[in-house]
Amino acid sequence: MPQTKKVLRWLGTVAEEELTYETNWVQVIGEAIVRCDHNAKGGGYGSWTMVAPQRSAYWSGLGSHIQNLDPENWIREDHVQTVYSESDYS
Repeated sequence: MPQTKKVLRWLGTVAEEELTYETNWVQVIGEAIVRCDHNAKGGGYGSWTMVAPQRSAYWSGLGSHIQNLDPENWIREDHVQTVYSESDYS
């Protein structure tokens, strides 16, 4: 499964969550490392991660907003990224 979410604990209405993104493809765009799963690479909806010096992003959806993404530059690499976050469900 490309993305999983696990609630680690509740602090009132705030959940501490563990998000796991499984990706299969990688390319470097400037200083950013962009990764996606098979579905996202094929042009559809999928899991994406982008890690850069000034910011990082993790999402499920389309990657059409990523500037300079080159469909010919993908390198096959299976990777698992785990992100810990807090979400307010109030």
